[in-house]
Amino acid sequence: MFYTQGDGAGVVGRKNGEGKALPYFMVRIRIPNGLLQAHQLRTIAEVTDRYARRNADLTVRQNIQLHWVTIEALPEVLGYALERRSHDQGIVR
Repeated sequence: MFYTQGDGAGVVGRKNGEGKALPYFMVRIRIPNGLLQAHQLRTIAEVTDRYARRNADLTVRQNIQLHWVTIEALPEVLGYALERRSHDQGIVR
């Protein structure tokens, strides 16, 4: 899932909660049952280093959120996800 990166509380915008949208996105990676294999976590770490300012959040719902992803990087981030998914399922591209 992709969400626009903004503050929602006016921190970078104006007061009264009129936040300003930033030119970045937050990417949420869903982790089924909260289980990851080491190679999957390494791939997420590589994407985080390259596209998300080396910053990822682990949520209470066992998802991983990458902040500060630019719109130009979204196709590459998706490419990593699809490539890894194909590899995990034994699909040859």
